[in-house]
Amino acid sequence: MLICPCSVFLPAADIPSFVGKGNVDLGITGHDVILESKMQDHVTEELRLGFGKCALQVQVPEAGPIKTVEQLAGKRVVTSFEVLAGEYFETWDAKLQLAGDAKTKIEYVGGSVEAACSLGLADGIGEFR
Repeated sequence: MLICPCSVFLPAADIPSFVGKGNVDLGITGHDVILESKMQDHVTEELRLGFGKCALQVQVPEAGPIKTVEQLAGKRVVTSFEVLAGEYFETWDAKLQLAGDAKTKIEYVGGSVEAACSLGLADGIGEFR
């Protein structure tokens, strides 16, 4: 019996789950996507390709009162990377001893994250750029 290898094209965000659950043997996606999907314990990163580098960027309206991440902690943050942004702001919440309702509120938006502040949904955004 001859088994032919095939290629499957998936959205980048789905690749860690398909590989981590054993449905696909190999995938190419971003390290941030693996972390966001919480699949880092289920996949093996064989090679970092060295392109597409990004980092979490925290942004607030330029004309607004918030000027630092410390000032944004405890407020509303919208992101499409709620796991990684949540971990980032948990560190700030702990540092500032924010607990309960005083902690940073992270909300997921899949697209148009930049519009969240001007539409009144958030005080700031956190995105990978």
